[in-house]
Formats: sequence, structure tokens, C-alpha cells
Amino acid sequence: MADTAQNLRAFLIANAGVSAIVGSNACQGSVPQADIVETPYVWLGRSQRRLDRTLDSPVGAASDEEWFDVEGISDDLDESQRLGEAIRSALECYRGTMGTQAVKGVFVDDQDDQYIPRGTL
Repeated sequence: MADTAQNLRAFLIANAGVSAIVGSNACQGSVPQADIVETPYVWLGRSQRRLDRTLDSPVGAASDEEWFDVEGISDDLDESQRLGEAIRSALECYRGTMGTQAVKGVFVDDQDDQYIPRGTL
């Protein structure tokens, strides 16, 4: 089974708007402590996964819905806002493929300048 988080990370750093700010500087799940990541960077972590089940679906064929926290982290507020907009622009209403997966729709729920980032803890 494809790893949605890895596909999402690859998709974001392949996006011209995001990569113009962070290059390939993106962390999934945790920020490596041994190699302190320089800002700016993107952090993402899966916050929820839900399978859509029906009684007539073949075994293993249930589609799923996954939720991610995606953060644009920078020491500079203006840069983090630009990064947030680049991430939103790359993802909002996206349909197509991400790596080996077909994506029916991506929706960005929230953007908050006062958010306490989990990717820096």
C-alpha cells in the first residue's frame, strides 16, 4: 500500500511555489534532532485516517480519507505566510495523482498565523 504521507511530501517539494521557498526541506512525522533542520521548512504529520466502509465493498477495496497537519515553518513571519500561501495554492481543490495514488480531492481547512506549530516541538 502506498504511503500517503510520503507521496504528499514529495508532491509539496515538487511544487514550484513551495520549493522556491524551502527547496527539498520537508519533514514527515518528526523533525530530525541529529540534523537540526534549517528554516524555512515544511512539516507534515497524519492526524486522522478514516475508511469509508460499505457492506458490498470487496475485501480491501474501501476508499479512505486522510487528514494531515501541514506546517510552513520559518523564523520570519512574512516568509512563513508566503510558505503557507504556497502550500494552500498547491493543495486546495487538487485532484489527480500524488506519487502512486489517485487523489479525488484535497481540501485545506484552516490557516492560522497564531497556530503553535507541532513541527517544532
